[in-house]
Amino acid sequence: MVLLPAPGLMLRVPADATTAQTTVYEDGMRQIYYDSASAALTVDVEYYADGSVSASDVLASQQETLEKQGVEASTEEVSVEGADEAALLRWESSGPAPWSRESRPGTVAVAGAAVIVDGTQGYSYGVYVLADSTSTSSLEQAEAVLESVVVSPV
Repeated sequence: MVLLPAPGLMLRVPADATTAQTTVYEDGMRQIYYDSASAALTVDVEYYADGSVSASDVLASQQETLEKQGVEASTEEVSVEGADEAALLRWESSGPAPWSRESRPGTVAVAGAAVIVDGTQGYSYGVYVLADSTSTSSLEQAEAVLESVVVSPV
């Protein structure tokens, strides 16, 4: 299913993905989740609309957070349609399955990845994907979501 979760941002998620209302934080960040139990996948879209936080700031903050948690992460430049520059952040961890619809989900190995990119008119976006790292299908779905990210004029 094709989504427009933020002005100037388009991506694809599994057709059975469910969502909740967008949360707005004090620093201006907006966040929305999409969960797919069948694909064992969670997509977290975060964005800033006022130009106060750049993609490079978001990336640095995420790297610092992961480091503080003792999680090793790798970063590389990637191509995103409509953007001049984009970064791909990858890490692995374990914890409750965020995509689970169970009230007390079990602990699973999680592969995390994020495309972090600046858009137009001061927008910056982070598309985070958490997948079951033991499931080839889940990992393939995660890659498909990341590869589908498109930035367009607001």
